[in-house]
Formats: sequence, C-alpha cells, structure tokens
Amino acid sequence: MPATQAKPKRKRGARQAAAKPAPAPPPVKLPSYPALPLPPVITRTLNAVSARQLSVAWMECLVLLLAVVPGLWLLQATADWFFDLPWAVRFLLLLMDLAVVGYIVWRFAIVPWRRRLTHTTAALQVEKELPAFRSGLISAVQLSKDRSGVPGGATELVEALIASVAGKLQGLKVSKHVVKTKQLVRFGKIMVAVLLLAMGAAMLAGSKTPVLVQRILLANVPLPKQTIVIPITRDGSVAIGTDIPLSARADGVIPRSGRIEVEYDNGERQDISVNPTAEDESVFTFNLRNVHQPFTYRFVLNDGVSPRFRVDAKAPPVLAKLDALQLYPAYTTLENQVMQMGNLQLLAGSTLQLKGASTQPLESARVVLEGVNEEVELTVAGQEVSGSFQVPKEGLNGISIHLVNEDGVASQDNTLYQVQLVPDAVPQVELLVPPTETMSIVPDVTPTLVYTVRDDFKLQRVELKYEVLLPEALAGDADPAEGEAAGPAVGSVPLPLPESSSAGQPQQYVWNISQITPAPVVGASISYWIEAQDFNDVTGPGIGESQRKSFTIISKEQKQAELLEKLGDIASELENVYNKQKKASETLDSAIRQNQP
Repeated sequence: MPATQAKPKRKRGARQAAAKPAPAPPPVKLPSYPALPLPPVITRTLNAVSARQLSVAWMECLVLLLAVVPGLWLLQATADWFFDLPWAVRFLLLLMDLAVVGYIVWRFAIVPWRRRLTHTTAALQVEKELPAFRSGLISAVQLSKDRSGVPGGATELVEALIASVAGKLQGLKVSKHVVKTKQLVRFGKIMVAVLLLAMGAAMLAGSKTPVLVQRILLANVPLPKQTIVIPITRDGSVAIGTDIPLSARADGVIPRSGRIEVEYDNGERQDISVNPTAEDESVFTFNLRNVHQPFTYRFVLNDGVSPRFRVDAKAPPVLAKLDALQLYPAYTTLENQVMQMGNLQLLAGSTLQLKGASTQPLESARVVLEGVNEEVELTVAGQEVSGSFQVPKEGLNGISIHLVNEDGVASQDNTLYQVQLVPDAVPQVELLVPPTETMSIVPDVTPTLVYTVRDDFKLQRVELKYEVLLPEALAGDADPAEGEAAGPAVGSVPLPLPESSSAGQPQQYVWNISQITPAPVVGASISYWIEAQDFNDVTGPGIGESQRKSFTIISKEQKQAELLEKLGDIASELENVYNKQKKASETLDSAIRQNQP
C-alpha cells in the first residue's frame, strides 16, 4: 500500500488571515443638483386630476347611499307590513343596513381619500389616459424632483422637457379626460329609480309611512292598520294565585269587541273575549284571575295586533320575622321598650324601630301607617329590612309591612298590626280655693290660692296668670285709640313646681295683689287662672289651664256693707228656719193631743 502523504500544517494566524474578506471599495458619490420647480400649469393640472378623482369617488358614495338605504328600507317595510316582524328580526335587519352603509363609506369615501393621487401617480394616470404625452409628463415630474446621476450639462434638456410638457397642457381640460364619470352616471340612474319607487310607495302608504320608518328604527310601535293597538299593560310579574288586569287601547277604527290570545308555559292556549270599559269605549280590559303559571299574551282588536308580552307568575315574598323597639322621647326619661308584635301601645311622638327578614331577596319595602295615609320606606339589604318612623300625634290605628321582591312581585295579605295610640296628655290643673268663680276683695288683701297640678311626666313651669281690667273712669289714662276700649293689663307670677307631677297634691300660694302691675284700684276687676306646661318638645308642648276666676276690687266701706248685707241675709234665713221649726213643733203637738184617749 502506498504511504499516506502528510498534509502540511498551517499556522493559526495564517488561517485567520485567509478567512478575512477584502475591504469593499468606497461608494461612488453621485453629484446632486437642486430640484427644478414645476410650472404652475403642470401643478394645477395634477392637483385638478387628484381633486376630481376624490370628488367623483365621494359623489359615488353619496349617490350609492341615496340608492341603497331607501331600497333596503322599502324592502324591510314591505316585509314588516305583511309579516309583522318581531323586534329581534328588525334589529338584525338594521344591523345589516349599517354594515352595508359602512362598507359603502369605506369603499367609496375612506379608501379613495387614503389613496388620493400624488403628483407622480396623477401623472401616470394622465399618461395612461392620454398617450400623446409619450411619458413626457411623468418624466418631467420625476426629473424635476430627483436629478441624481444626471450630467450637469443635461439640465437644459430637463428644463426643455418641462417647458414642452407645460406647453402641451395649456388650454387642455385634462382632469375631465382622465377621471371618468360613467360609473357615477350609472349609480345616479339607479338612485333616481330607487328614489322614485320609494317616494311612490311612501305616497301610497300615506300616514302609515312614518310608523313603518319608526319600526325600522326599532321603535316599539304597532303596525299602522285600520285599528292600532296601543298596549297599556306590558311585560310584568304577578304573585301566584292572584289576579292581573290586562289592558290595551284601540286607536283608529274602534271595534265593539276584541280578544286576547293567551299562551301558558305548559302549552295551553286561551282566546279570551274582551269588551270596552264603560268609562272609555276605546280601552279594552280583562282581569285574568287566579294565575298559577307564566304566560304570554297579545291583544287582537279588529285588524290590529299588539306585540306579545310575557307575565311571570312567581311566589310572593313573606315576612318571616319582625322585631320592634319603641324609643321614647328624651323628656319622658323612660327606657326604650321592646314591643311584642300584636296590638301595639305607642306613645305619640315616640319612635318605633323595625327590623325584620323576608323569605326572598327584596327590591323594596315600606311600612304603611293606617289611619293617616302615610308610607315610610324601609332600608333593604338582601332579605333584611330595617327602618323607623315617628308615631304621629293622632290618627294612627295600625301598621303593615309591604314587600316587593327582586322580580317586582309584591307581598300579599299583609298582616295588620293594631295600634293603640297613647297621647301625652296636657297637664291637668284645678283651682280649688277660692271656691267661687267671683269674689269681691279690698285692695290690700292677700288671698290664698289652693290648686292642684298633675302631668304624665314632668312639668316645665307653673304660673299664675292674670288680667287687670281698670274701671272705665281710669281706662282713659291708657290713651286708647279713638273708638276702641282700653284692653286689660296681662301679667304672670311664677309658682313653685310640685315635688311630684303625678301625685296631684294641693299646693298653696298667698297672692299679694297689691304688688301686681298695674296696682289694683277700687272698681278694677282681676281675672286669674293657673297655667302649667310640660316638657313635650315632640308633639307639644302641652299646656293646661284651670278654670278662670275673678276678683272685684271694692272699698272697705263697700266690703262692710256687703258683709252686713250677707249677715242680714243669714239672719233672715235663720229666722225662716226658726219659724219653720216652730210651726212643725206646733203641728206635732196638736197631732199628739188629738190622738190621746
């Protein structure tokens, strides 16, 4: 075998030197020359071509919209008239309309604007439509902007080319020749035909046209038949086992009767005859009784048909528990009282706090105050209800809790809790002494008054009230207005509060009449009474008065004469009594003698 030849070994440095590429030659820098300005005629021509192409595209967009939208709406209105399209179908058709309009606007307005012609693309368009330029226009536009690599001596040739193109453009309506309007004219003819057809259909439909347009725009209005059915009741909920009224109004031709098509969830159907109400012959009402399952319904009146509505039958909420706490007013100093729900005894002016729970999550709750025609909204948190109200001064005879669940179903047969209203009575005041309503006294006398005051809670003040009426001879000193009598002078004297407001213990007060203002004189009359006020700052204050009594001021001589006259009256009465007793004794003695044997 021949011996294997050994390969020569290369040094590492030599191998790296062999792999390194040779340096690239420096780039050749072409001379640059300033751009040459285009003549105004070329610029105007290119701008006119670009503007005309954009305006024609926008006109095509407008014409297409005026042709497509009325055409689509005419087809939709026709289908709706014959088939009474549901709202969902009309919604899908309207979405399709918007999609078509959006495509037309994108295709014929937005895209042409985004791709509007530049000077270069406009020049190419002109070269395409007008071959007579023989690439001169596009060359002039390009060479005027970028002349890199063009020999310096060729500048005159470029200027001559530009001048030649500008000369050819003088007097030419290039934009009209380049931008065609055949498609715009074709679209216009279609638009005119569609508009004429739509206007004819609108005139034929007459007053029904606005209604059909409203339905295309998803308005929930009935079809314009001879009789238009206007729903009064719509979708709703009803408590199981209760009644629900169904009502609709007829507009246009009013029929003598109609019917309600009812379809229950179990498949059962009913056609219910319905008649107009006595109050309004255009309103048709039927009370569907004892509903136990959900159903749908619609009214059929003459040729008019209402939309179909749904009524859900659901279990009503029930109040599972209710707690009450009576908060007494602060002036009573009474502690708050937990109330047993039943017949409630409530103090007028107190606050009743309520807290309860329902069997279902609630939407709203309220407490109805029977007897005063008031309602108080309660706070709802899931199934919990809470709230409070102030007990009125009078009229309240019961309360009930009304619930509405999240489905709008109201509670039924709400429990009525009877209320016995306990008023805070005004203070009871009685003036015991003097015992008579009127009494004559001398000016310097100090009569003793004996009175009793009683209140449910605590008294705030007790006063002796008085009015002094001066004699006519002195009343002129008060200088009353002409034709008016002098009024009485009014005053008051504070009296001490009794130790116990509820005991009604007799109280005494020695009244120094000589210290009142004005000072009493002979002939004056003093009317007086006891007045008491409690601390009721909620439904009060309660103010009680005793009966009014009076003093007449007389002189000592008149008092002596009065006493003597009373003594004479007493003596006469004693004499009459003596004579009567004497006569009775004589009659008795005579009877005894006659009966002796």
